[in-house]
Amino acid sequence: GEAEGLRFIKLSKLESIVTIETASIVEDMVVSNVCCVKNTLDTQDKVTFIKELYVGGAANLGNGNRVRALVCEGNITLGRGTIIERWIDAAGTIQAEEECNMGVSASCRGALFLSPTCVFKRLYAFPVVAGKEMIEAPANINGMDVRNLFVTETDNVGAERNLSQVPQHSQKHGSIITDLSLVVGAFSVVYGHIKTHGALILEENVVIAGNLFAEGIIHLGPGCRIAGTVFSQDRIIVGPGVVIGVPGKIKSVVAKNGVTLEPGAMVFGYVMT
Repeated sequence: GEAEGLRFIKLSKLESIVTIETASIVEDMVVSNVCCVKNTLDTQDKVTFIKELYVGGAANLGNGNRVRALVCEGNITLGRGTIIERWIDAAGTIQAEEECNMGVSASCRGALFLSPTCVFKRLYAFPVVAGKEMIEAPANINGMDVRNLFVTETDNVGAERNLSQVPQHSQKHGSIITDLSLVVGAFSVVYGHIKTHGALILEENVVIAGNLFAEGIIHLGPGCRIAGTVFSQDRIIVGPGVVIGVPGKIKSVVAKNGVTLEPGAMVFGYVMT
């Protein structure tokens, strides 16, 4: 309910804060105050926000902007090459064009669309999408309805051990625990979890009803559907059209040495590296 103008606010120290109804900021401008935009924010190219930014409506940022931190009550659009120094959060969606740096954390309640060549550390959205639009995932894979796929609460008792290969078109009713690297053949279904001390490779259109854990690299082939969390002590490559998690349930993709999302991949929840 504050009127427009310059005021002061006590954060970690006394800061000046500018309140504006609606903002349209021209190219190359540097905004040095904490900024509160009540409605829509539009910026041209190469605008820099030195301090924190609040937007009550949509935030549409031009190319090559630089933002310290942004909280937005609407949708955020990041122009090509925009750099987030710390974090952004949207009540709506986030659309990031090519070559954006998403900072330490980018989160939203809706979908987060990452164009190619964007880099990130921590993402949270429903879902995180690799690409500029959501590609509808097939409801049936390998003859089973995967829309309500759930994580089976299987324990390790009776798990198959020390496999290195699951043949194509297999069905495994239980978990797999192995000290070896494992390849799961195309069009297979595993009704359980997989844990390997080596690398884990899923060929195309594999369905996993549980979690995946590997000490080595995890490579998820095209069209795979994973109901649970995916964790690697190394790297994770999420192939084209892969879907991890289901709407309404928070799942995670976590890798210490990097996560690559290929076109059309979707994750419902966290992606962290």
